[in-house]
Amino acid sequence: MIPGDELQERISRYNENYFCTIEKVFISPTKIRVYIDERGDESLGNIQDPTHSIIALVENNFPIYSRPIGIRTNHSKFSIADERSEYLGYLDFPYSISLNSIGKNLIFQYGIAGYTSAILFHIDRTFINKYNLIPLFRKLKKNPKHSVLFRTKSV
Repeated sequence: MIPGDELQERISRYNENYFCTIEKVFISPTKIRVYIDERGDESLGNIQDPTHSIIALVENNFPIYSRPIGIRTNHSKFSIADERSEYLGYLDFPYSISLNSIGKNLIFQYGIAGYTSAILFHIDRTFINKYNLIPLFRKLKKNPKHSVLFRTKSV
């Protein structure tokens, strides 16, 4: 588990009144779970649907306002699901960190359009060791059919 205060960035923002705070991130062999707290004040209408959010593996110089080709959530659960003002819960993304990820950033972008990308973390050996991710790589070797690559061009 990576607490929010240890993430490189933890806000995916539309504007000052609509923003998503990433509370924490859990990494398992087959998924990444992102815990979110999305808020909006209804000044622009309802909050965007959280299930349109994505994660993506990108190069260091990827622009924060671009929408990368990424992975959308395949499961979500919310303790608060009020489309007018707040979503509080988690989003699961079917993704495995692999050796191909080293040297890249994992980003999260809330909603379908207009939110900035939040760099969750830079994947390097220090990060892998700090969060004891080596066992994940070992488990992936036993299951080579699992998809581990992203395309990282913007749309």
